Amino acid sequence: MLLELALMTAIHKTNPSLQMPLVKKLAHVVAQESQDRALDPWVFFALVRHESRWVPTEVRYYGKSCDVGLGQVQIVHCNRKVLLPLLEPVTNLHRSAKIQKNA
Repeated sequence: MLLELALMTAIHKTNPSLQMPLVKKLAHVVAQESQDRALDPWVFFALVRHESRWVPTEVRYYGKSCDVGLGQVQIVHCNRKVLLPLLEPVTNLHRSAKIQKNA
């Protein structure tokens, strides 16, 4: 619980425009995924801060590929069907944690 509170503070400080219910949900997901996948929660936090500044709708296009959402998940053939689910913040964090664990 203390970790989630610290993460909430850090997320909100990075992106004050996020509503607190979303900040609370994101902090919970980061803490839970970090525990479940044996990741450092502060490294996970820093990755998202660096990649998107905690802007859930961040998309960067590179020709036919793109990086999507909080963790900037790379999609090789960027299309709407694949892109849209990754704009959902919790889904994106789950995928980002999975990628970090396999890295």
